[in-house]
Amino acid sequence: MRVEVWVDVLCPWGYIGKRRLERALARFDRRAEVEIVWRSLELDPGSPRFPGGPIADLLVEYGVYENRSAALRQFEMIGYLGQQEGLELHLATALPANSFDAHRLLQLAVERGLGDAMIERLLRGYLTENIDVADHAALVPLGREVGLDTAEMWSVLDSDAYAGSVLADRDLARERGVLGSPTFVVGGHAAPLGAPSVDTLLELLGQPVG
Repeated sequence: MRVEVWVDVLCPWGYIGKRRLERALARFDRRAEVEIVWRSLELDPGSPRFPGGPIADLLVEYGVYENRSAALRQFEMIGYLGQQEGLELHLATALPANSFDAHRLLQLAVERGLGDAMIERLLRGYLTENIDVADHAALVPLGREVGLDTAEMWSVLDSDAYAGSVLADRDLARERGVLGSPTFVVGGHAAPLGAPSVDTLLELLGQPVG
């Protein structure tokens, strides 16, 4: 059974959703049959290479929130939900970042059998440690921690390697009607956009909850 997860490394709901998926799988009777496929989905493909001001200000500018206070209240609520999953999220101090190269590194890790560890490290790096995931010098140590080769990572980041894989995931998302991060798809059936409950994920996997 294949579970495909479209996620951006900048997305706190993606991190919360990953934890809920892990809890669902721990209760799933056929866990050994499940293959998790991490797919790249950029929330803002056109974002600048270098970070600007606080992300709350950018979201206000984009019209996501009415004002900065509303954004910070939402961050506080998401942080509380993260705490329920054992996560420490520092959203108010995160700076906007272009995640394309982080996704190229994720695609390398997936090819090396390290996709789960890499997406975990990228999510924690950005959402907890507020690392600039567009900075190659910041990305390489994260990859090294999960077992990627330093020279190979620099070779990838200094080229356009795996760009095609990231773009292919973007195209596949459009084809399947995937609209945001995270989206969980099992057998062509997608869970509601966002971080579904553990019970919802179990039902998507085909295990009745009662």
